[in-house]
Amino acid sequence: MTVNHEDFLTGLSVIKKITKNLPCSDMRVLRSLFKYLGENMRGPVSQWCMEMMDKRRLAGHPMEQCSIWWEIDHWEQNKPASLIMATDSGGSE
Repeated sequence: MTVNHEDFLTGLSVIKKITKNLPCSDMRVLRSLFKYLGENMRGPVSQWCMEMMDKRRLAGHPMEQCSIWWEIDHWEQNKPASLIMATDSGGSE
């Protein structure tokens, strides 16, 4: 089964389309594992993470960090995330 990346990212949306409310407005750190996500989805998911952090900041609910692991082995071994975005550095590692 293939998933359209727009549909996938819509499922991760941080803004409810009807009410425009942000779920988990007090969430400061997001850590995600995408163990079955193909290589072609990593770019769009990384972009989504950056956009999500920016939207939350603009809505007055900033996040400190968004971390993504692409490999389950790294998650289970508590290795550093493959992609980290933090508001203090403004970039990714």
